Amino acid sequence: MAKRVKIGILDDYQGVSQALADWSLVANNCSIEIFREPIESSDLLDRLERFEIISAMRERTQFPRELLKKLQNLRLLVTTGMRNSAIDLEAATNIIALAVYST
Repeated sequence: MAKRVKIGILDDYQGVSQALADWSLVANNCSIEIFREPIESSDLLDRLERFEIISAMRERTQFPRELLKKLQNLRLLVTTGMRNSAIDLEAATNIIALAVYST
C-alpha cells in the first residue's frame, strides 16, 4: 500500500473546510487533520512536522523562515486570499512550493 500524504488544515475555527471542497478526490491517497483551535507558537514544529501539505486558512499561524526550514516533510503550503502576512513569502518560495488562492 502506498504512503498516504498527510494534510493539515489550520485555523478552521468555523469548521467549513470540509464543506468548501470535494475531499473525496483525495480521500484514498491522503489523510486530513483539521485544527479548529490555534496552535501555540512553541508547539508548531511538534504539531506540524509530519505534514507534507498544510493549508493556512487564516493569518493566525505564523510561518517564519526558521519554522519553514525545520518542517522537513512540508512540500506545499496553501493559503487563502491574495496575501498572507503570517507567512514569510520569500522563504516559502525558496524552501517549498507555495500556493495562494482567492475566490
